[in-house]
Amino acid sequence: MTRSFKIVMIVTKKPYDRPIHFKVDGTRFESEKTVKLNINSKYIIDLSFQPPQTLENFMIQGVKLDVEEFQKSEDALVYRAEWLTTGFDKSTKGTRLKLTVEMQIKNAGQLRTELQAKFYGEQEAQHVCWGNALTFLEYECKTSENSTFVDKIKETYR
Repeated sequence: MTRSFKIVMIVTKKPYDRPIHFKVDGTRFESEKTVKLNINSKYIIDLSFQPPQTLENFMIQGVKLDVEEFQKSEDALVYRAEWLTTGFDKSTKGTRLKLTVEMQIKNAGQLRTELQAKFYGEQEAQHVCWGNALTFLEYECKTSENSTFVDKIKETYR
């Protein structure tokens, strides 16, 4: 039996509570879209599972993030995590970093995806905001009864 669900990821920068931005790089890099982030900064990540799913583990670049249940309804379950970009280096011109994002979802399996990122200096506020505001990133997913992995069917930047 196959199950389908959506994951909506919202990333906001603290302390300003503003969304991050992304730009379309076309075919210059491996991925067509690049998210823009500052080094040594704090981001809040909200993960909404529709219908509700139990998130057992959430990691970025192999670092486990503490998640807490933030909101719950019949239609969705939202988890919140804090992510610090300490330890990342400022991207040099013409380079991008692949951020590995992993989620272990109870009774569904592991979702593993990548975000292409460009890191700017900690205080850089102009270039990091060029492009489109990333209101949310949506993953349409499915999993089979005996599978240990979640298949990402579609990824949408909005």
